[in-house]
Amino acid sequence: MLAAAAYERTPRAVVINLPRHSKRLDAVRAQLRAQGVSWEKMPAVDGRALSKEELKANVTVLGRHLLTPGMIGCFLSHRGCWRRCVQSGKPLIVFEDDAVLMPSFRRRLAAALAELREDDEWDVLLLGAFGCVHPSGRYGPRDVFRLFGLVGGWLF
Repeated sequence: MLAAAAYERTPRAVVINLPRHSKRLDAVRAQLRAQGVSWEKMPAVDGRALSKEELKANVTVLGRHLLTPGMIGCFLSHRGCWRRCVQSGKPLIVFEDDAVLMPSFRRRLAAALAELREDDEWDVLLLGAFGCVHPSGRYGPRDVFRLFGLVGGWLF
């Protein structure tokens, strides 16, 4: 069993959300509340609303041609979170509004944080990605993500 101190070290969290996705925010809000994770909303960047000047200032030429407006908005939203984290000098957990938390999320987060010593030099602790998709497979090509998970060591 983990010491209470490990749970107390849970960093503050933000949820990236576009106003039009209120149902998604409600769903992740319920999950975070159930896990005892305090958080605040981080307004997402709507890639479709960016002007040509904003795109040119924030995205490479290649990125403007290869990425969808949604992908660009997602990246810029995460970049805003990175800046916020650096400016505060404190850890930050970043969730997207379609996150699905495992029932053991808080316990597993505490265990991972307990392994990181104060003097360790680390920048990012990846809590979920391609290898972590909804068990029903209803979000994205499950078999492709499963392959990423197997290669990355995240069996689900």
